[in-house]
Amino acid sequence: MEGDIVHSVNHQMTYLKTLDSAVKFNTEAAETLSEKVKDIMLDSNRWKDETDIAIHWLNYTLYNQSSIFTYVRQLEFAILEL
Repeated sequence: MEGDIVHSVNHQMTYLKTLDSAVKFNTEAAETLSEKVKDIMLDSNRWKDETDIAIHWLNYTLYNQSSIFTYVRQLEFAILEL
């Protein structure tokens, strides 16, 4: 009977050690995954910011080209009126 108890306690201790290792491994894996997700989010935000800047530049450029085109057309009309 005493031998069964010792064997049971030893088995439970082995199980706890194995469980502790698994928890440690899972914790490290979760931390690594969390860091990867954070890096992806930062890269996504950086890409979004760069895209926003490019779109604003394009809008500004198109607006200015449109204004220049309008001025050229007005000059052409004024020259033809002479």
